[in-house]
Amino acid sequence: MTGSTGSAGSTASFMAAIRNGELAALRQLYLSYAPLLRDQAGKLGVPAGNRDELVTTVLDDFVMHLAETEQAPRELARYLVGALRNRARNRHRDAMRHRA
Repeated sequence: MTGSTGSAGSTASFMAAIRNGELAALRQLYLSYAPLLRDQAGKLGVPAGNRDELVTTVLDDFVMHLAETEQAPRELARYLVGALRNRARNRHRDAMRHRA
Protein backbone atom coordinates (compact mmCIF):
# COMPACT_ATOMS: atom_id res chain seq x y z
CA MET A 1 0.00 0.00 0.00
CA THR A 2 1.40 3.35 -1.02
CA GLY A 3 -0.02 6.82 -0.89
CA SER A 4 -0.58 6.86 -4.64
CA THR A 5 -2.02 3.38 -5.18
CA GLY A 6 -5.45 2.11 -4.35
CA SER A 7 -8.57 4.14 -3.94
CA ALA A 8 -8.84 7.14 -1.67
CA GLY A 9 -11.30 5.14 0.44
CA SER A 10 -8.88 2.27 0.98
CA THR A 11 -6.09 4.70 1.84
CA ALA A 12 -8.37 6.53 4.27
CA SER A 13 -9.44 3.27 5.90
CA PHE A 14 -5.79 2.18 6.17
CA MET A 15 -4.90 5.48 7.87
CA ALA A 16 -7.91 5.13 10.19
CA ALA A 17 -6.83 1.60 11.12
CA ILE A 18 -3.30 2.83 11.91
CA ARG A 19 -4.76 5.73 13.91
CA ASN A 20 -6.84 3.23 15.89
CA GLY A 21 -3.80 1.09 16.62
CA GLU A 22 -5.03 -1.96 14.74
CA LEU A 23 -2.21 -4.49 14.78
CA ALA A 24 -2.80 -5.71 11.22
CA ALA A 25 -2.55 -2.15 9.87
CA LEU A 26 0.56 -1.40 11.92
CA ARG A 27 2.16 -4.62 10.71
CA GLN A 28 1.26 -3.74 7.10
CA LEU A 29 2.75 -0.26 7.51
CA TYR A 30 6.07 -1.73 8.67
CA LEU A 31 6.11 -4.50 6.08
CA SER A 32 5.26 -2.09 3.25
CA TYR A 33 7.51 0.84 4.08
CA ALA A 34 10.47 -0.45 6.10
CA PRO A 35 12.30 -1.88 3.04
CA LEU A 36 11.93 1.42 1.15
CA LEU A 37 13.12 3.41 4.15
CA ARG A 38 16.10 1.10 4.82
CA ASP A 39 17.11 1.52 1.17
CA GLN A 40 16.84 5.29 1.42
CA ALA A 41 18.84 5.30 4.65
CA GLY A 42 21.59 3.40 2.86
CA LYS A 43 21.60 5.94 0.04
CA LEU A 44 21.97 8.68 2.66
CA GLY A 45 25.04 6.97 4.06
CA VAL A 46 23.46 5.78 7.30
CA PRO A 47 25.61 2.90 8.61
CA ALA A 48 23.96 -0.51 8.12
CA GLY A 49 23.89 -1.11 11.87
CA ASN A 50 21.85 2.05 12.45
CA ARG A 51 19.30 1.73 9.66
CA ASP A 52 16.72 -0.47 11.40
CA GLU A 53 16.63 1.81 14.43
CA LEU A 54 16.23 4.89 12.23
CA VAL A 55 13.45 3.27 10.19
CA THR A 56 11.61 2.13 13.32
CA THR A 57 11.90 5.61 14.83
CA VAL A 58 10.50 7.26 11.69
CA LEU A 59 7.59 4.81 11.46
CA ASP A 60 6.86 5.10 15.20
CA ASP A 61 6.91 8.89 14.95
CA PHE A 62 4.51 8.73 12.01
CA VAL A 63 2.07 6.53 13.92
CA MET A 64 2.18 8.89 16.91
CA HIS A 65 1.71 11.91 14.63
CA LEU A 66 -1.23 10.26 12.89
CA ALA A 67 -2.86 9.54 16.25
CA GLU A 68 -2.72 13.27 17.08
CA THR A 69 -4.17 14.60 13.82
CA GLU A 70 -6.96 13.85 11.40
CA GLN A 71 -4.82 15.04 8.48
CA ALA A 72 -2.98 12.17 6.79
CA PRO A 73 -0.31 12.81 4.16
CA ARG A 74 -1.46 12.61 0.54
CA GLU A 75 1.49 10.49 -0.53
CA LEU A 76 2.60 8.34 2.37
CA ALA A 77 5.78 7.00 0.75
CA ARG A 78 6.99 10.49 -0.12
CA TYR A 79 6.12 11.75 3.36
CA LEU A 80 7.98 8.91 5.08
CA VAL A 81 11.07 9.27 2.88
CA GLY A 82 11.13 13.00 3.67
CA ALA A 83 10.78 12.30 7.38
CA LEU A 84 13.63 9.77 7.19
CA ARG A 85 15.89 12.24 5.40
CA ASN A 86 15.16 14.94 7.96
CA ARG A 87 15.82 12.57 10.86
CA ALA A 88 19.06 11.30 9.28
CA ARG A 89 20.30 14.86 8.67
CA ASN A 90 19.48 15.89 12.22
CA ARG A 91 21.32 12.87 13.63
CA HIS A 92 24.32 13.63 11.44
CA ARG A 93 24.40 17.28 12.55
CA ASP A 94 24.07 16.25 16.20
CA ALA A 95 26.94 13.77 15.83
CA MET A 96 29.12 16.43 14.21
CA ARG A 97 28.37 18.89 17.04
CA HIS A 98 29.33 16.33 19.67
CA ARG A 99 32.63 15.67 17.92
CA ALA A 100 33.50 19.38 17.80
